Order: sequence, then structure tokens, then C-alpha cells
Amino acid sequence: MKKVYLILAATVGMTITSCTTNDFIGEVATTPEEVVNDGSIRFGGGFKAITRADQFGADAASLLGNQFIVTGIKATNGSPDVTSPVFNSYTVKWTKNTAGTTESNTSDWEYVYTAPYSAVTTVATQSIKYWDYSQNYYDFAAYSVGGNTLEKLPDTPSDPSANTVQGTAITYPTGYQLKGSKDDLAECYITDMTKVTGPAGFGGEVTLSFRNLATKVRMAIYETVPGYSVKNVKFYTADQNPVISVYASSDNATLIGSAFYTGGLYTVTFPTTGSANSSETDFNKAHVTMTTPTATNTYGEFGTITVVETGEGALSTDGENYLKRSASDPSYYGDAGHNYYTTVLPKEDGTVLEMCVDYTLVSNDASGEEITVRAAKAFVPAVYTKWLPNYAYTYIFKISDNTNGWTNPNGSDPAGLFPITFDAVVLDPEETGTQNTITTVSTPSITTYQKGRLLTDEVYKDDRGDIYIIVQDASQKCDLNTKGKLYTIDASGASVAVSEATVMDALNIRVAGSAAVNGRNGLALSEGTATPVEKIAATDATDGNEVPITVKVVLSSGSAPADWGTNYFTDPACTSAAGAYADGTYYRKNSAVKFTPSEGTYAYVYEVSDDTDTYLYSAESNASKPSDWTTADTWYKDPDGASAVGDGDFVADKIFYKRYTDRNTTYVVKVINVVD
Repeated sequence: MKKVYLILAATVGMTITSCTTNDFIGEVATTPEEVVNDGSIRFGGGFKAITRADQFGADAASLLGNQFIVTGIKATNGSPDVTSPVFNSYTVKWTKNTAGTTESNTSDWEYVYTAPYSAVTTVATQSIKYWDYSQNYYDFAAYSVGGNTLEKLPDTPSDPSANTVQGTAITYPTGYQLKGSKDDLAECYITDMTKVTGPAGFGGEVTLSFRNLATKVRMAIYETVPGYSVKNVKFYTADQNPVISVYASSDNATLIGSAFYTGGLYTVTFPTTGSANSSETDFNKAHVTMTTPTATNTYGEFGTITVVETGEGALSTDGENYLKRSASDPSYYGDAGHNYYTTVLPKEDGTVLEMCVDYTLVSNDASGEEITVRAAKAFVPAVYTKWLPNYAYTYIFKISDNTNGWTNPNGSDPAGLFPITFDAVVLDPEETGTQNTITTVSTPSITTYQKGRLLTDEVYKDDRGDIYIIVQDASQKCDLNTKGKLYTIDASGASVAVSEATVMDALNIRVAGSAAVNGRNGLALSEGTATPVEKIAATDATDGNEVPITVKVVLSSGSAPADWGTNYFTDPACTSAAGAYADGTYYRKNSAVKFTPSEGTYAYVYEVSDDTDTYLYSAESNASKPSDWTTADTWYKDPDGASAVGDGDFVADKIFYKRYTDRNTTYVVKVINVVD
């Protein structure tokens, strides 16, 4: 009989840095997205990294402390699934240059030992295992305590000593527990449940992708207060009134809340397993819950300011550190050597975080005037503080003239900044008309304009005339003919809502070889007509005058821009073309586009950069043969696209791999909703 060995952990793919970064910028935030695992749990050498920081071989083994605990089961597809244990919390150990010395070791990882080999091993002997081709799939889960010593968690849990983590055996599918201090738990690694589907998936090495148990958090601040610079930011370590004699403050960036564990007992569970749940988004995902915290701090500190300005004008000589003025380039707090991140323990349920600060405003007009603002607060909603293992979160706060702090040191009302104003006679806007534009928060930005559109309108109206679109960064873009497109959006077949993000997904990830934009997420985009223009017509302008679309540019590069002969002029009206190049002030003739809207949803798309197309292979199963089964470059037997299917290869409900094109293109998108 030919022996086929079940060989575990040939390549341990480790994601040890952020899988995603969630930014909280003023009122704008993004929620944590699931890690896209597009083929990372694999057999053999075809492993595709999740991030560029993935570690393999000796590097991975070192982070895992050269060993991990694994449990594995085999199962047939039933309802409910009938499972049988295969690995009962085996210890798998890495030893350099031992690959091929035994039948169960092909990548320096060995699991055949005389036990008990570790504190949580539940069998007397760890023996060799063979693939059972009568089964439909195997499930594997594993964890490592890194460089710590693993001890069995006692029936009455106690606090482990330094460099020790107490753990339990992994029970399918209920999970396991880990207990330790913050620093020791931060060295631990976990996996999701790794599913290996047979029979095609059997017979090779099992690749487990570990991710760090801990979470990384950083924070930054920038300011947009007109006429002032901001210095001397002091952070409250408790929610206090702004009375000078009682408030507590610190130079360390501080977030106040009950999210900061110093250690404790974590329970790792797999609530959605089994073949019946394979279509669920949470399928085989590991969830980490703090069962019993050792202690919970009421605030977390993230280091002192490291990225600063020196002020403006006369302020540049006062030796103080000032906040920067851009969300894209804010003042970070923390250790630059760690990219400003601080390690915290995960908290899946989230909690509201508060930032409370005092700061000093210094006038930029060289008068030296200063105003101290006390107890200005910002709150991060709990939905944005669901800290998941191995994610990295960035919280960026904006200090603006819309502050809620006090300039009165006793905290007496009113709160806020109130500008000193002067009275003047102005025209009634109802007589002259109202002009409002909406601009995307992106680089570059897309600004849209329609005459008569009110700021309170959530949408555009199809009876108000043309909609104008301008793309702008440091200078307006004049290549909209080649890099800008207007699309109409059909979301009838989509499982996602229309947004800038989902449109970008549809543009990038689409059926391979398809001329139309049919995204994997179901959005269908049809190219519309946008006409290039260089001015807003008088009939479309609020005040009845033409609006030339030009921009003032100061050039000091010593060489002419590529479009010097066509787009640069010496006058604002762009009627006098620039002659021979010389550094100086010019006006750049730019293009915008316009379109006549009808009821529907549109997207204007500007291509920022293009990269070489790659492919994604999505595991999909169907009850009946797909209509594109025999279309070239579409369906494959494997997730590498090495073996295309034939006409007779289809099997109902079996997993095959559909190829999609990933264009790897960076776009800026603005979604425009038009109603009747």
C-alpha cells in the first residue's frame, strides 16, 4: 500500500504587522475590515503572502519560540458534521536542518514524539498521522506562546510568573484559553481554523498562518485653526473639569477609557465552523475575548510628540513645538522606531475612548498673542475601537476652530472659540444665489458643482442643469481626457452598497478579460459621457458670469513642466501664452468636465497610478455549472491558476477557483446621486 503522510506546518506564514489600519480623522473614520485571506492557507511552495512582513522558515520559527500547539479533526460533510479527532493538542517543534530526516518532517517541523511533550498535550504519544481520503475535509487550529514558557492553566487560575503563559489544550470547535501579563501575551500567536478540503487538498504540507495576539494603536493630532498655531498640548489622564487647581495633565498622548488591560485570561473560540457554515463571512474565524482581566487601566499612554512644526512667522524663533496642519501629515506621538505604534491587548467588544487636552493658541500675525484652551474633548465611538488581534489602528484628531474647550480657566460657560467680528453690509444670498460644492476627502480631491444645489441637499437634482467636476491636488488636473471617466452605476446585482470604496473595488477586481466593468462585488459600471470644459458657463454660474477654471502656479524648479507649451499663461484669463521658460508666477490652463444628469447614481473616477495586472483566485462552489464554465481564463481546479477546468470537470457544490483580474490601480472616486 502506498503511504501518504499527513505532514504538518511546512511553512508557517506569519502576519506580524498590521493587516489593516483604521484611521479616525475628525468626524471621519473607517471600521476594521476582515483580513483578506486570498490563498494564504496553502500547501507546498505556492504560498501567497498576506502582507510584505510575512515571515517564513527560521524567522517564523524564532517568533513562535520554535514550537506551537495544534489540534486537528477530520470530517465528512453532514448536517450536522460528524468529526473525529486527529491531533489532540500536539506540540510541533522546529529544528534546523532536520527536513527529510523522518517521514513526518519535510520543512524542519516535527510532531512525532514520546509525550507528554508539553504541558497541554493530551495524549501519551504523538504518533505519525496519515491522510484519510474517505473524509471531505480537515480542520486545524494552533497557537504559540512565542519565547515564553507554556504551563497548563490550573483549575483555579493563578497569575503566572514572568515570561510564562498558562494555556489549555485546544478543543474543537470550542477553542482554548491563554493567561499571562500584557507583555507575555503580546508574544503569543494564534491561527484561524485552517480548512483543508479533500481529496484534492490532501497529501501535501499543511500551512498555518499565525497572527500576533496583540493589537497596535497609535495617535496623532493636527490643527486647522485659522490665524493661529497650536503648541503645548497637555493630555488629561481622567475626565476632569477644567479648573486649574484640580485637573491632571501629561505630555504623553493619552486616551481615557476602560480598554487597557494589563493582563488576564483570554478565551479563543471558533463560533462558526463546519461545512454547513462555509458560506458565512465569519467562517472558521478565531475570536478573542478577555474572560478575566488582571487589571484594567482607566487610560492608555502613547508617548510624547515626535513630529512637530516650529510655528509660523515670528513664532519660528521661540523654540516651541507646534502641531502640524494636515491630516495626511499630522503630529504623531510615540516611538518613531516602531512607526509610533504602542502595543495593547485586544478588546473585541470596543469601548468609547476620550481624548481631553489643554493647548495654547499663538497668533500668526507676529503680535505674540496667546490663548489657552482647556479641556477640549473628542470621543472615539466604540464601533471604531474594536481592537482585533494583529490589527493596527490609527486615531488622528483635528483641533479646529470648532473646539468644545474653555478659554475661561474656571470652566464657566460659554465653551468654544468665538471669533471677533465686525459688521458690514452684504447682499442677501437669496437674491444673488447660493453656490455650494462638495469635495471628496482624498488626494487628489474631486470637487463637484451644480447651480442651485443647496448645502443641505444630500443629492443632486436632474432639473438643475449640468454638473461640473474638477480634480485637484497641488494644482488642478488637466489630463481628465486620459485619466478621468464618468460611469453610471447599476447596483441591482450587488451585495454591497454603492460607495467610493465599493466602486474602487469593482474597478480593480473584475472578471478576467471582461471589457465592461463588472466587479466581483456585483457592481456594474457603464461608461458615460463627460464633456471637457475649461470654464463654467455664465448660465450655470450662480452670479451669471463665466467662471474660468485656472490656477495660479509659482514655479522655481529651473525646468519647464511637460505641458509648458499648452497649459501655462502669464495672465489669469489664460489668453497670453507663456514664452521661453523662466522661474516665476504663471496661470495654468486646466480642464474640468461636465455632464447633463438624469435620475440615477454616477461615479466620476480619476486614475492616480497604474500597475501591472495580477489575478485573484476566489474559492467558489455552485449547485449547477456556471454559464462561463468553459470561458478561457476563468475557472481553475487550484488556487494558483495552474490547472484550468475542462468541460466535464464540473461537480456540484465542489470548490473550484474563479479567476478575477486585480488591476492594482489607484483611483480617486466621487459618487454622485441624482434624483428627479
